[in-house]
Amino acid sequence: MIRTATLSDVTSLSVSKAKTGVDEEFVLACQKGDHAAFRRLYNEYKHKIVGIVRNVIGPTADLDDVVQTVFVEIYKSIRHYKGDSKLSTWIYRLSVNVALQHIRRAKRRRWFILTSDTEVLERTLPVDIIGQVEGRQMLQKIYELLDTIKPKKRTVYILHELQGMDVDEISEVVGVPTNTVKSRLFHARKEMLAKLAKARMM
Repeated sequence: MIRTATLSDVTSLSVSKAKTGVDEEFVLACQKGDHAAFRRLYNEYKHKIVGIVRNVIGPTADLDDVVQTVFVEIYKSIRHYKGDSKLSTWIYRLSVNVALQHIRRAKRRRWFILTSDTEVLERTLPVDIIGQVEGRQMLQKIYELLDTIKPKKRTVYILHELQGMDVDEISEVVGVPTNTVKSRLFHARKEMLAKLAKARMM
């Protein structure tokens, strides 16, 4: 039976609402395995997680499976969340890690599917590419180029250019200083522009 959180539980929890903006009772309920609380977490973060995973791995047929894996990992790992960062940051970091693990394992051919998500992807592509992206073959080529960039640089590039995160947020998600994020982003952009030019896509 799931035990109801007590006042002493909430008081002893090492999550500071002022620091993280997190509802302590909600986090504690998730940590205790409260299914209603986890359903709330799922509803609040699903679309954001789908967006992050889609942008990291590309809109493939594996998308739903990877998103499901993210939520399984959240469910198993949230008991270890101590409030050292925002709950959202902790969730986004886990989402990125699961997506990168999928890329490392899969080594797969990308199968792009035309769904309503295509419009979202096109809207979130870098501004200087939007007008040149026409159809799934172009999208596939862009992700093939992204796959040739080293994972650390590729991750910050995607989080910034496709996911719209600022440098400070990326720093928290990937766990490196802001200057490191800026450096990786600079070199990733440089590489990507060179690859796009070589492929005559700009």
